[in-house]
Amino acid sequence: MMLRVDGLEQRPKGSGVWKYRRAIPPHLRDAFDGKWQIIRSLKTKDKLAALRKLPGVAAEVERQFREAEKAIGNPQIAAYKAVEEWWQYQASRPYDRFHEEAVDHHITSLRERDDLSEHQRTVLLAC
Repeated sequence: MMLRVDGLEQRPKGSGVWKYRRAIPPHLRDAFDGKWQIIRSLKTKDKLAALRKLPGVAAEVERQFREAEKAIGNPQIAAYKAVEEWWQYQASRPYDRFHEEAVDHHITSLRERDDLSEHQRTVLLAC
C-alpha cells in the first residue's frame, strides 16, 4: 500500500527527485508575482528522506504566506521587502551605470501607469 502525503510529489521520468507543491491562496497571488503555486525541491530521490525534509519546507512556505498576509495589511512591509530583495540582487551584480540609468527610466515610466494594483504602486514608490 502506498502512503500519500499532501503536497509531496516525485518528478515523473527524468530526475525522480521529490518535491513539495502547495497552491498559493488567491488573495496572496499578487505578493508572489501572480504565481498560483509554490514548488520546492526536497533534493532527494529517497522517499523517507523526503518525508523527513517535508515539515521544514512546508513550514517555510507557510511562513512566507503569513508574511504575505501581513504585507497585504501593511503595504509598507511589502515595499520594504521588495527593496530589500532588490538591494540583495544589486549587490550580487557588478556596477553598470548604463543599466542603472535604464532601471531608473523604467521605474519612472511604470510609476506613470494607471493600471497598477495598490501593492505594485506601493512597491514602485519605495524604489
